[in-house]
Amino acid sequence: MDAAAYLLAAMILAAMRLNVAAQAEMRSFLGELATGWREFRSRTWLWAIVLQFALLLAVVVGALSVLGPVVAENELGGAKAWGLILTAQAVGLLVARSSASPGARVACCSRPRSASCCGPPRSLHWAEE
Repeated sequence: MDAAAYLLAAMILAAMRLNVAAQAEMRSFLGELATGWREFRSRTWLWAIVLQFALLLAVVVGALSVLGPVVAENELGGAKAWGLILTAQAVGLLVARSSASPGARVACCSRPRSASCCGPPRSLHWAEE
């Protein structure tokens, strides 16, 4: 089924044609990449959040993915225990999101003036779960 969806998407994309003006404005891949990198670096709040999330994922998810199965194997009885832990985590995340406290609902639904006001605090809340 996935292969059919990808094939359909590829056929639709292959059928799309750019107008002549858009083709004339196209630059090289490296030129576009350099422009994008300059734009990314010029926004301090953006790369600070990207760096923060990269560190968070490297530490939290990396540690859980590597040490979790080892601890489950040595201390909790093996793969079955690790499967139960992951299932409980998934169910807990779903329950927490569907029945969030009023404070969490306000944080999720608020419209801050800057993305730097909401990204890191939300991710730290996630890391504590």
